[in-house]
Amino acid sequence: LPTNPFLVNGPVVNRALLNQMFPAGTTQKNTGTVQFDNPDRTVPYTRQASVGYEKQIGTAMAASVDYIRNDLRDLYIRQDLNPGTRASTARTAAVTRPNPNFTASVLEITNLGWANSNSLQFSLVKRYSRGYQYRASYTLSNTFGNVPSPGAIDTVSTQVGTDLHLEDAEARTTQDRPHVLSLTGAAEIPKTGGLQLSGSFQYQSGTPFTLTDSTTDPNRNGQFEEPLPAGSYSGAASN
Repeated sequence: LPTNPFLVNGPVVNRALLNQMFPAGTTQKNTGTVQFDNPDRTVPYTRQASVGYEKQIGTAMAASVDYIRNDLRDLYIRQDLNPGTRASTARTAAVTRPNPNFTASVLEITNLGWANSNSLQFSLVKRYSRGYQYRASYTLSNTFGNVPSPGAIDTVSTQVGTDLHLEDAEARTTQDRPHVLSLTGAAEIPKTGGLQLSGSFQYQSGTPFTLTDSTTDPNRNGQFEEPLPAGSYSGAASN
């Protein structure tokens, strides 16, 4: 039978003992990560510029090319007001924090994030004529910034003490898709009285990611964000 004092007289919980040990209104120390908003934060914004050219080809086709630039500014990113310091570079070394009243990180939202996006878009369109139509489009783009996912609220991983080292976080974002190809079309099936067959195809680059080394903590910030040197890697995932 249960030996826990709250359950020893089961099958019901000993509510009297529970209320005695933890009276209503009892507060308990938060031993996890604490998150604060920032009264000085502003709303992120985007500057966009675009220029394009379109040309009609014959009587049923058109081709176009567009360049689009997006500058995302004042993006949200969390900084640690109680950053950890590891006793050594060993991954298992103890981590201490400036304010012992908080046993973990104290995160605050800032507007220190940014990202830039450049895209070149091509398209070829044939309007419906002679029983078929299609559209082909291709986008060549690049998205770069100091936040992994613009639009989300990420936490600074490169912080050492009070220095955020955001320049070390500059890289392609997780939303970067260098190549996107889309094809759509529809054709009328002869002798069916108007029945159409349509379809679409899309290809896009995979999600970028960074390989990191979690066997050591060179900057002793309590996190394992150090990227591996550029090169080719292979082997089991456990490596």
